[in-house]
Amino acid sequence: MELKSTLRLHNWMFGTIITLNIGILLTLISIIYSVLGK
Repeated sequence: MELKSTLRLHNWMFGTIITLNIGILLTLISIIYSVLGK
C-alpha cells in the first residue's frame, strides 16, 4: 500500500517535470523563431 502511493507520487512528479520541459522547449522555440524571423 505504501509503495503504491510512493509510486503514484513519483509518476505525478515525472509528469510535471515533462510538462514543464515541454513548456520551456516551446517557449525557447518561439523566441528563436521570432529572432530569426526579423
